[in-house]
This record gives sequence, C-alpha cells and structure tokens, in this order.
Amino acid sequence: MKENFLLPLLALAGIVSLLAGCSPKPESTPSASDVTTVYRCEDSPTGYYATFCFPDANYAKVTIQGEWVFSDCADASVKTSSNAGPLQWKNGYVQWNTTAQPHYDMKLCGGVWKITLPLPCGTYKYKFFADGKEYWDSANPPRNRGLDAPDLGNEDRYSTVYVPYDSVRQSRSEDRSIEAPTAKHKGTYSFVEIPSSASGEPLRFGIYLPYGFEANRKEPYPVLVLYHGGGGTEASWINNGLADIVDNLNEQGLSAEPTVILTPNGSPFFRGRREELDKAVLGDILPYAVEHYNVSTDPSKRAFAGLSMGGATTMFTLLNHPGEFQYYFAMSAPVTTDIDLGLFANEALRSKDICLAVGMYDFVKVEALLNPDSHQARSGERSFYAYEFAMFANGVPFKTMPEYANGHDWVLWRRHIAEYLKNYLWR
Repeated sequence: MKENFLLPLLALAGIVSLLAGCSPKPESTPSASDVTTVYRCEDSPTGYYATFCFPDANYAKVTIQGEWVFSDCADASVKTSSNAGPLQWKNGYVQWNTTAQPHYDMKLCGGVWKITLPLPCGTYKYKFFADGKEYWDSANPPRNRGLDAPDLGNEDRYSTVYVPYDSVRQSRSEDRSIEAPTAKHKGTYSFVEIPSSASGEPLRFGIYLPYGFEANRKEPYPVLVLYHGGGGTEASWINNGLADIVDNLNEQGLSAEPTVILTPNGSPFFRGRREELDKAVLGDILPYAVEHYNVSTDPSKRAFAGLSMGGATTMFTLLNHPGEFQYYFAMSAPVTTDIDLGLFANEALRSKDICLAVGMYDFVKVEALLNPDSHQARSGERSFYAYEFAMFANGVPFKTMPEYANGHDWVLWRRHIAEYLKNYLWR
C-alpha cells in the first residue's frame, strides 16, 4: 500500500499570481514576470491578460496550446463555430468545443519564451511545445504521479490557469468565479495505490477530503465516486479544478454537506471491462475508504458519477448494481455496446436519484447519427438521448441539467460538477 499525501491545495497554480497594474498589449513585449501570470489590465477587452512563460531559451521555436476557442452562439453548433481565438473574443462569446486547440507562437524575450493573451473568466488547460516536444509549465505542474510515470494520460500533461471575471467587460459572458482558487478554507487531496483483491494489480485513485475533515466523526461522511473520461487518470479531476470548485461551494454554504470524493483510474477498463471497474470500487476502493476515511456504508449516502466514458460507466453501474448507490450522475455519456438498455425495466431504478447532463455542442448527442463513418458509429455507440428514451419508456424518473453552450470538454464538465454539487447531490 502506498500513499502520496499533498499539502492543502493552494491556487490552481501556486505560482500563478494576480498582479496589479498593466502590461503592454499582446503584440508588444509581454509582462516583465518570468513565470505565468494573470493580471488586471484596463487595456484588455476582457479586463485581464495572461502572460505565459517558458523559461528555456535553448530551443529554436516554442508554441503554446490551450483551451481558448470561442464562438458567437449564432455561429455555433456541434460542427460549426466562429473559431475565434483570444484576440477575436467578444463579450457574449462562449468557449466552444475545445478539443481542437490552436497553437500560438511564443516570442523569446530576455531568455524566456512569452506570449500574452486576453482571456475571459474561467479555468484553462495549456501546455508548451518546444521544437515539437510537449512540456507542461515547469513552474505550474499538474498534480499527478510525476513526469516520469510510465502511464501518464494525455490530460496529465497540461498545466492549468484561472482567469477572473470582469462584470463590465464580460457582462454577457459567464461568471465562472466558482472555479477560482480563492477559498480560505481548503480541503486536501491525496493519491493512493492499493492492490486489487481480484487480480493483484495496483488500483490507483484519488481522495479529496473536505476542509475540517474529522477521521473520528460520529456520523460517517457521504461519499462520491467520480470517474474521469477516456484517456484520463485518477488525477484528471484534480488537475482540472475539482478541489477549488468544491472548496468554494463548501465555504459559501452552497453544497448540501461536506463530502469525501474518490476519483478512481478507469482508463484500462472502460470498454468491455466495466464489471471489473465495479468490482474494484465495491470490493476494494470503498472498503478502503470506509476503513481509512470514515465514509458511509449506507447506499443513501453514496453517489456514483463520471464524464464521457466514465459517464457510460455510471450508467452501467446504475443498471447492474442499483442497490449500491442512491445517486447517479452521468455527464456526456455515450451509449456503448456493453450497456443493456433493457435493464431499465428493473423497478428498483424508479427509486434512484438519476441525473443526466450533456453540452449543447457535445458530439455524444448526435455524432453516431450524423456521421456513419465516425469512430462512435463504427464502435456501435448510440446517441446520449437513448438513455432518456429508455427511461421514459420504462417509467424511470430522472433529472436533466440545462444543455450549456459548450462541447465535449472540461469547460463543460467543470460547470456540470459545480451545478450538481450545488443543486442535486444529497438533496
């Protein structure tokens, strides 16, 4: 058994500071700081600039890639957008499907590669490419098992930065301050590795403990099992702002009650091996959490959720192990071939708290229908709405979130998890 405890979480990036004063415009010399910095500036169309820094001058070319793709809603659909970058952003634009992220050339300034971009409110993933090789921000690394880990997922290779909200310049755009790393009372996060009782293989998962966690509290804590999507790891949620969102909700009194959150690594098992995932959660991970983190054994105080392939796993667990959890939340979930929609006829599902969420520009809604040559269609996936049709047909009650104007990406899922913890879970 191996545990790697982290200190209470600071900002999404402890080195990403909010400075007073202005920096020259993006086409001029960027901020004087040599680390990635977000700062207030009256010259910025959003009210803020972010200067990104790569400190090694020993490369011929350095570019940056990030989640800054924007669109006017009038131009946006699952397949189309204004395709605007930060310099084309306008008040009221949304972050469109950011799976196709643009690259921007950086400039060498005093031995440091830099670029300055105006960005609206939100959390942004980014990484550098130096002479074609990818790097995260060395002064702002993601939280994972380390750069040398042999099985880092693609999502583990990004750094993350938060940009604040300006109520005037961003008046028609979304205020995502719930993602800000500003809570005074922060929970803790650790990564744990234990052997599987079924196979002996290591099981890795993350554990978020709310601020003020009491190991010997008389009443055990409610627990949420929260899965990443395909290509992610146990670190994906924490690298994408989960702890800051939960800390803010808890501090502002917006969540129903403090909750322990478990984030298992499901990548090797998502397609066709979901029963193994459930055995790992039910037979190993939850018992470990009961013993070490005082979580409840009562199904009414247990929830299961996930995004994309983790969302499909949520629905698989609902259909095959409905008695283990009371709350089920599937985000952007495809309907894969190992999910038997006929199981919705089980009357036990009618007493469960089921919530579904998908983005307005999310491909899982229609990709398999619109494009018969797509990976989704070829692998037998069906539209997200097949879940809704099956539940309607079988009298299974469920709730749906509004279809936010985002695509199949972390921009959407940060909004989903904040909304779920605020208005749905334990209510």
